[in-house]
Amino acid sequence: MVTRALHRSVKLPPFRCDKAAFDTLLRELRVYFDREEGVDARIEVAIDREELTFDALSEFFEYEFGCDRLSTISIHLSAAGNQMRIGLHAGTSLEPRAVISATSDNEGWNAGASEIALAFARRHRRWYPASEMLTRVPLFVACIAGWVAASRFYAIPPTSLPLLVVFASLALLSGFYSASINDKLFPAAVIVVRARENLLRQYAPEITVALMLATFLVTLCAWLSPLAR
Repeated sequence: MVTRALHRSVKLPPFRCDKAAFDTLLRELRVYFDREEGVDARIEVAIDREELTFDALSEFFEYEFGCDRLSTISIHLSAAGNQMRIGLHAGTSLEPRAVISATSDNEGWNAGASEIALAFARRHRRWYPASEMLTRVPLFVACIAGWVAASRFYAIPPTSLPLLVVFASLALLSGFYSASINDKLFPAAVIVVRARENLLRQYAPEITVALMLATFLVTLCAWLSPLAR
């Protein structure tokens, strides 16, 4: 017996919603199965070093979380006795971006499931794009700012080997480190699980962009100041 299965995976734009809106999305996906046998659901959540698994949607929505929001979550929906499956993942180590995946023997069914999640993400879309460059570029700029400041204000030759080695190493470390902090500052998905969210976390992207602009201005001033004399 040959079983045919088609898979479709679509990356979603960054989004932010509360538990009520997230519940609406999951209900729409469950109704989309359109099966009398029912739909099995499992939700996996990672909070710092703790992992929680819920075998029912009701358990997830009734649970009292110790944090105010979730950014690493995986949802698995499957039809009993059928190969139809829907997965929604965000903030995982394998795929930092939010992704909707659908599997069945019908490409049209997969496309419809993906469109439901994509439309939801667009309605609750954040203003920033999903890219590690949001943190990688400012870290590189900060390294360049330090190199400029050291060479301009401390009379160190800009081509000095020790200076180049130090800031080249910092630039490389910044590139590796940016991937980890990018998910915290610009998460692919945020589900607010408390009515009152921490203001610092809520506006972390805006604060980060303000610091980026400040870093750029400091670098520009450091570069142009000798020319103004």
